Amino acid sequence: MPAGGVRQVRVTCPAGKRVFGGGGSGAVAMAQSYPASESEWTTVFVNETSLDLNVVAWAICANTGDGEGPVDQMSPID
Repeated sequence: MPAGGVRQVRVTCPAGKRVFGGGGSGAVAMAQSYPASESEWTTVFVNETSLDLNVVAWAICANTGDGEGPVDQMSPID
């Protein structure tokens, strides 16, 4: 993400899955991290540095009631 920038990243679960959590990481501040809907997670990053840096956002997705375990979805952002 660009130096001095703010980036909102939305990660969508695969069809038929619900979001149960999420987050992000990188050498920048994470300003917000929240469910945007039943199947999407939003993370907002703020790059207060003078460098262009990479961030990654993810959602923890799972089926509802069929016994299958969680599935991770990740969204790397440059």
